[in-house]
Amino acid sequence: MAYLARKYKIQNGEMVHTWWKCHNEKFLLKDNLLKSIYYELIKEKKQKYDIEVYQCTIMDNHVHIFLKAPTVELYSAFMKAINEKLAKKVNKKLQRKGEVIMDRPQTKPVYGDKAVLKLMAYLDLNPVKARKVKHPAKASYTSYLKYAKGEESFFDTPEAYLKLGKTVKERCTAYRQYVYMEMRINGLLESDFGKGCCITEEAELYIKHKAY
Repeated sequence: MAYLARKYKIQNGEMVHTWWKCHNEKFLLKDNLLKSIYYELIKEKKQKYDIEVYQCTIMDNHVHIFLKAPTVELYSAFMKAINEKLAKKVNKKLQRKGEVIMDRPQTKPVYGDKAVLKLMAYLDLNPVKARKVKHPAKASYTSYLKYAKGEESFFDTPEAYLKLGKTVKERCTAYRQYVYMEMRINGLLESDFGKGCCITEEAELYIKHKAY
């Protein structure tokens, strides 16, 4: 199984959005145990291959990962390590044989703060768009609670997020408001979602000039 980029050619040290689908788009990751196993594999292998992983959203039939690798070779080795191990776990758990991942993962470089924040919100809103939950805070296997609530996580933190405020509280508030705006733009907003989402003047200016 190949793990180099298919759609976009990536370079050493670039931030990358990578995603893949289950074979034949089957819902092979519906079991939360398998999702947890994948998180543990990422947590373990990111250290071995010196990968910064900012986000990972696991849906029932596809996965999104936002990361940065020192080299393309390390990116490939990391993806191969976590995906081959996951495939074995999936087949054993579901008592099946054959491919788990459809084709090779897709990749796209992420350039600039605007693109980073846009991608972060997109990944955290995947379960909402799929109508699995009404609010991103209710979803499991995303990074929303780290960036919106300040919860501890093995995920690394991108510079663009750190610019949203001087303190954890300011950054969390700004990120919640950013996601709120993305939900509003995409028609995903529940009537009570934005309650309590005030935003600092500094973060508002940053979002206005950098993110939109």
